[in-house]
Amino acid sequence: MNIANNKLLTLFLVFFKVGLFTIGGGLAMLPLYRQEFSEKRDWLTDEEMVDIIAMTQSLPGVMAINSAAFVGYRIAKVRGAIIAALGAILPSVIIILAVGVVYASVFRNEFVVRAFRGVQCALAAMIVAAGIKMIKNTIKSVFAAVVAISAGVWIFFDSTAIIYAIIAAAAAGGIYFGLKRKDRPAPNNKDGEAGA
Repeated sequence: MNIANNKLLTLFLVFFKVGLFTIGGGLAMLPLYRQEFSEKRDWLTDEEMVDIIAMTQSLPGVMAINSAAFVGYRIAKVRGAIIAALGAILPSVIIILAVGVVYASVFRNEFVVRAFRGVQCALAAMIVAAGIKMIKNTIKSVFAAVVAISAGVWIFFDSTAIIYAIIAAAAAGGIYFGLKRKDRPAPNNKDGEAGA
């Protein structure tokens, strides 16, 4: 098996595993994505992971499939996007079919209901832990901290404002770094005169 096919198989298996064992989807998948692609394989940096999450959160559709396609494309272009998306979709299809068959007998069971409540607590802790690690690696300036805190407070009080927070952060970054670039002195040319 060549390297390209090995990457495609790895993408499929990773997204299948994440989809199979992550209850809640969306942000609940973030810790596993980070572990598989940043820590184990060094295919993506934390900064790239943050960019991917921001992008897929702001696009229409299911975040889990969007992020799978985005990561897959980043790693193995179009074939990677298709394989990763299939890997992310299949567990849900299998589980939904299984749930449809046993729903009445299983999900009315008090033990199952309590078990899922426990799983939800663990997922919340996993999301917080992954978020803290990514914050340490991506927020490296006062500007970044101000934008992150402002966006966090905004989304905390209005969960429907995610897209607006992303747009506002992008605008703030464009303005801030645009002004910062203008403040830099122009490099000198060989004759010692300021460059154009």
